[in-house]
Amino acid sequence: MLDINFNTIEEGMEKLKRNVDTRNKMGGALYFNICEDDCLQLADRLVAAGADKVEIAAVGGWSLR
Repeated sequence: MLDINFNTIEEGMEKLKRNVDTRNKMGGALYFNICEDDCLQLADRLVAAGADKVEIAAVGGWSLR
């Protein structure tokens, strides 16, 4: 549903910020959860690419536990 492909970490972080913003605007649990899944997949790809986990968690509002 959301675009989770990127070429650079910077591009991926910008997409994560936009996708999290979209997720936060979703009304209803189903749409929120679909967007959350896409955001988490993008976050996972960013971590694999070497992005900072703390920054990713801050953008997404996730805990690092």
